[in-house]
Amino acid sequence: MFRLTRLPRNQLLNPLFAKRFLSYTIAEAYSAKPRPPHQQSKPPAGENRPPTGEDAFFHVSLSKTDSPDSYTYNSAAFGVTDGVGGWAEMGVNSSDFSYYLCHESSNLAVEKAKELEKEPSTAEKPLASLISPKQLLVNAYDKIVREKTVKAGGSTACIGVAGQDGQVAVANLGDSGFMVFRNGKLAGGSKAQTHAFNTPYQLAIIPEELKRSDERQGLRHIEDTPAMADQFSFTAEPGDVIVLATDGLTDNMSAQDTLKIVNETMLEHGSWIKDDKEGIKSSGEHKGAMDLARRIVLKAKSLSTNKQHLSPFAKEVQQVMKVHYMGGKPDDITVLVVIVNE
Repeated sequence: MFRLTRLPRNQLLNPLFAKRFLSYTIAEAYSAKPRPPHQQSKPPAGENRPPTGEDAFFHVSLSKTDSPDSYTYNSAAFGVTDGVGGWAEMGVNSSDFSYYLCHESSNLAVEKAKELEKEPSTAEKPLASLISPKQLLVNAYDKIVREKTVKAGGSTACIGVAGQDGQVAVANLGDSGFMVFRNGKLAGGSKAQTHAFNTPYQLAIIPEELKRSDERQGLRHIEDTPAMADQFSFTAEPGDVIVLATDGLTDNMSAQDTLKIVNETMLEHGSWIKDDKEGIKSSGEHKGAMDLARRIVLKAKSLSTNKQHLSPFAKEVQQVMKVHYMGGKPDDITVLVVIVNE
């Protein structure tokens, strides 16, 4: 039985300990939206960023026993972020803020894990109760603002922490998000946080001179805070598939569309099997994370340019604007697939 708990915004995961020994295989796939040369985001010299457009992602081990060359972790932090593209019109690199949110969240998670290793009293508590993804987001944002790493920009974020005991915690702000698939079914996930149509909650860094200028014109910017993120917790089971994605996926594919690809891929790889009595269930062989991530991204990319596709974005346009609209929404697409192993 799957139970996804949405926690109050100021509450942490209940620190109960369960002696389980799970691991997590994590793979990413992405496709940047085509842009004219003058709109393409370029990283600063010397930085090696993947070509994700205005999206970013990370996944990192939080266990000293993990191999540095492996993408299977005994415990891990992971996340996706989506830079707000409108800043590009003001000459701001829209990818910077999303990139540094991931960069700082990753570093802070590793630092916290190392601190916890020195405290024996924490050994029998769930990692997800000790390293809060919401607090990672708070601290990452505060550090970027404090150190002025980014001068301006905005971003959504979805960050998770998973421990060897199977406890998983996720914080989500905006319209990036996550889904959990178990035994051939959609078990749960986040809902988009939006102020209005096509206006997600978003973290922002707004220069003071821009604020003053806009205030004189009666304009206001969205300035959401990490404290506004929804937070969730659940207990993972072997064979679970957790998908984190930016809205390049969810605007073009429904959860059921994604479920179809998850089922096909997991069955093809033998990670899930069909049982006459129990239906689809875990086989104990948990392979195919990279293939699954790529398949999801390729399908979303294909549907984003299909003008006959009744996408989730098209449905929302029809509902809000009261007009006939068909087609997907070309956008950067970034997907993390997390497969739970025993």
